[in-house]
Amino acid sequence: MLLNNNKKINFSYKATKIAIPYQNTSQPLSLLTAKLSSQLSIPEDQFKLIYKGLVIRDASRSLDELKITNNATIMVLVQQSLNIDKQQQLVQSIESILNNQVLPLEPQLLDYEKSPSEQSKLVLQELLLQSILKLDSIVLPSEYTDARNIRKHSIKTTQSFLDRLDAAAH
Repeated sequence: MLLNNNKKINFSYKATKIAIPYQNTSQPLSLLTAKLSSQLSIPEDQFKLIYKGLVIRDASRSLDELKITNNATIMVLVQQSLNIDKQQQLVQSIESILNNQVLPLEPQLLDYEKSPSEQSKLVLQELLLQSILKLDSIVLPSEYTDARNIRKHSIKTTQSFLDRLDAAAH
């Protein structure tokens, strides 16, 4: 059986049209959405498909069942709420490191500033550096500007504690 390479479904995302070829209309739409997900670098569970004004709720159904014909155009909408939820989770992780690991060290830092000891310095330095490494290891996509700004503030706060530690040692 020869494949008809002209069979395709068009996916419209923002101002872009992405044509995904298919073999036959009995195949499930999910085979095409997996390719689409890969090309857009967006997980399948984060976008909705709209065909002829209706949201496609079950991509496991065949193109025949969904009455999707050759050269049809399906709209792709990215669910922003999932991104907001994920960004909020990352913000909470960042704030947790600052509030539970860095800021509680301030009383010890004040004690050290009054009466420096090498042992206290080493302990505080290690805890602060670990916090910076944890904050730095949180991967943030470039569009998560709020989370990036909060991480930047948290790292600056932690760094200021390290600076105070160094200043008190001299």
